[in-house]
Amino acid sequence: HSRGVIHRDLKPSNVMVGAFGEVQLLDWGFAKVLEQGGIADERRRKRDQEDITRIATLRSEGVGSESIPGSIMGTPAYMPPEQWERAHLAGEPADVYAFGCILYELFCGRRLFVLDSAQRRARPEAQILYWRELHRSADPPHPGELVPALDARLASAAGLAEGAALVAVTYESGRRGHLLAF
Repeated sequence: HSRGVIHRDLKPSNVMVGAFGEVQLLDWGFAKVLEQGGIADERRRKRDQEDITRIATLRSEGVGSESIPGSIMGTPAYMPPEQWERAHLAGEPADVYAFGCILYELFCGRRLFVLDSAQRRARPEAQILYWRELHRSADPPHPGELVPALDARLASAAGLAEGAALVAVTYESGRRGHLLAF
């Protein structure tokens, strides 16, 4: 976000941990360069400084990569309410919401919202409506209800860091089932 770019499709399968423990975001297909800040300001400054004729392509101007009002962009289980209604206006808060959904899943061992068996059997178009309604109005279970030890662990930033480190170690060792025991 400090570079003026939003991802708009954060989900666990788009977050990878590299060989040295660095976090890498993948699949930038729905990404959007914001009008101000970061890359947008750099492009504007560069254009202002150029005194030679510029050759532009369709990709250099972003034609064809803009969001289309009314379109749904993202993964339903991780999309914030505003992205369902106005994907073309989604900003940094949409990524923060999706990241919160990822953290919830990481610490609780389940998604923030889950379709029931009848909803999972519905046609994909109907499932989209179910997901939208869940993100708009449903109250997810409090993490402490799902994993009682979380309340004490995540009460402080130090506890959050400790919990995240435990999740990383547990995941790397292949003992994912032990995550919920902490």
